[in-house]
Amino acid sequence: MMIQLILVLVVLALAFVLGLWIAKNTSGELVLGRKWFIILMVVSLIVSLIFVFLKRYDIVLTCLFIIIFTTVCYYKSFDKNNSGRI
Repeated sequence: MMIQLILVLVVLALAFVLGLWIAKNTSGELVLGRKWFIILMVVSLIVSLIFVFLKRYDIVLTCLFIIIFTTVCYYKSFDKNNSGRI
């Protein structure tokens, strides 16, 4: 049980790191994809809430990964130093 919890925390931390890395390397596309980030976050939140009640925690973990990843990219799209031109 403890190993599973540690693995979940590592995977969710990896989502944050990957979000920062993608935001750094694709700055111009972040500005264009803002509305898609919102859509991805909302859909992932709804799907994860549905699967929490169905006790399918593997799908919930995947949705949390997507929510963290897209949240980081969304906030980085407003960063003045990060938003380059296409």
